[in-house]
Amino acid sequence: AAGTVKDGQGRPVKVFTVHAELAGSQWYMPPSEKKDQSFESEDGRFLVTELRSGSWTFHAVAEGYARSEKHERKLPLGETDEELALVLLRPVLVAGTVVDPAGLPVAGAEVTKELVGAEAIQAMQGRSDWPVTKSDGEGAFRLEGIPPGAGSIVARKDGFAPSEAVSLELGEGEQKLDLVLTLRRGGTISGEVYGAEGKLASGSMVILQMPTLEQRRFTNTDASGAFSESGLKPGTWQVQAFPGIESLQSESGEPLDQGKLLAVLKMTTVSLDDGELEHVVLGAPPEDPVRVHGRVTLGGEPVPGALISFVPADSAGIDKLKIKTLDAEGR
Repeated sequence: AAGTVKDGQGRPVKVFTVHAELAGSQWYMPPSEKKDQSFESEDGRFLVTELRSGSWTFHAVAEGYARSEKHERKLPLGETDEELALVLLRPVLVAGTVVDPAGLPVAGAEVTKELVGAEAIQAMQGRSDWPVTKSDGEGAFRLEGIPPGAGSIVARKDGFAPSEAVSLELGEGEQKLDLVLTLRRGGTISGEVYGAEGKLASGSMVILQMPTLEQRRFTNTDASGAFSESGLKPGTWQVQAFPGIESLQSESGEPLDQGKLLAVLKMTTVSLDDGELEHVVLGAPPEDPVRVHGRVTLGGEPVPGALISFVPADSAGIDKLKIKTLDAEGR
């Protein structure tokens, strides 16, 4: 893959490094291969060699600049594909103070760009390349190396919910030096989890996550089948529990059977306000249960291993979702 690296005025950058990543098998998977190559070039030109076929992402970094935008190319290139044109811009500087809900300075708070979607998943995997800084003893911070453009800045600290993200749009080399990020008390989600036999399930894995994936928590139910998580960002949360998941673990360490995993899944959605408590009950047996039975066939033959789901017609959400795996007879 060949191309050029230039600055915001179109002048060649003479010393730089090009980072290349080969996409994983799925969009949410880590890259299957990486390659970094440094260049010294009077005209800013580069050529990255020995790259396997596939979808690659390229960006450039150099001292004194924010990283370039990422560009995707499918290799090998076609005859009409253009060369890579990577642009390095002077970074913006964001500085200010992190405070608690009472307005007192908070030391050790992490300040960075608000990440959602694919970027949030990359951060969970430890693959985020956005600059991060921490507030000092007086709550002050300086966040450097951010590319110019539109984005949101947020502060996080254990024991608090993240601050409200502050939207900024700064041009090349601009500064914003008086930002105040206020951490929130956050909300609390508590609950109980019932297993397949209708009894409270201890040791059940519970996952709480926002649909945007910007926040995610893992916990387990205690001996009484209860759980509680606090300091959660206000907004919509999905709560998922997997009672009995330990019985699905393979002694050989093989991946969990997805059908069996879905069959034990209990889930609901919660709208959480700052400082409020929401309580949920997952998997509680119905007061007046109905047994549904049948057989699934295709061309007269049973369909073993398929999943069948049941949702009441009057259900507004996914709380009452039931999923079962068909046996060898399609039942």
